[in-house]
Amino acid sequence: MNLIHFRGLNCYHDCIVTIAASLGLDYRASFATLWSETDFIYDPHSKVYLTKRMIANLQTLGAKLEKLDCSSPENMKESLSQFKAGEWIIIGTDTFYIPWTRYYHTLYNTHHFMVRKERDDSLSCADPTCGRQDMRITFEEIIPHIFDIKRVRRIAEKPLNFGAIREARAVLRSHPEMRKSLLEKMNGCTGAKQKDAGLLARYISAMIDNRYLFRHYLQNRPSSSDQDRQLFSDEFFLRWAAVKNGLFKASLIRPNESVLRDVCGRAGELIDEEIAMAEKMIETAYQHGDSELGLR
Repeated sequence: MNLIHFRGLNCYHDCIVTIAASLGLDYRASFATLWSETDFIYDPHSKVYLTKRMIANLQTLGAKLEKLDCSSPENMKESLSQFKAGEWIIIGTDTFYIPWTRYYHTLYNTHHFMVRKERDDSLSCADPTCGRQDMRITFEEIIPHIFDIKRVRRIAEKPLNFGAIREARAVLRSHPEMRKSLLEKMNGCTGAKQKDAGLLARYISAMIDNRYLFRHYLQNRPSSSDQDRQLFSDEFFLRWAAVKNGLFKASLIRPNESVLRDVCGRAGELIDEEIAMAEKMIETAYQHGDSELGLR
């Protein structure tokens, strides 16, 4: 199996796109609408914000993510018994109990990897994030520590309406309001709401990941151009990382007003630059007669 892992994907999404690719899907197309996404879902177990759109886009492409019951050891066994030998599924557990990770018996942390039931009822494991496969584990070893079970099932495709220019237009519609709302929330992270800065830092982390994935889509689409490769530079991502790190700092120190002013200034500049980037993408598309210009 070709294990997929690159910047912007976490362990959970590594598994999803790896299975989607094994089912024959062009998973990169699912990143095409992530630049303008602002409504993330918060996972309290892993304490991260996750994209909703990528999962919805994969379903349009023909891969549906399904959650199974893992509320008790009995229910876990029932859920795992539904899978035929050879089908890959995704499980979430703790790195403390995963032998091939560097945190084995040293650190508790959430982690997702893939398992496949073999004919002898053992589990063959693959971990895209660690770049490992063909490890073996038993049901008895892993069941007590599972907190999540997912499968990716092939379904009928739907008509696609994804595209870079369509997404640039979405950015022009969404970013001004997002800028206003985000900066208001950042400025409000003082006093009793200081800890909210930590949550906003995790939100910014999800935004950064989405931009890495959208860049990956841009640079790997058939019509990729030199301009695509110049957008979203490494320096651009370092500046967003400074915003995220500044928010984490603001969640810990008092007084934090000067840190928040700096963070808000940096975030506002970056969002303004993204609006200018979207305008430039559309302008260039008109100059070259891009076929996507007919999409609304």
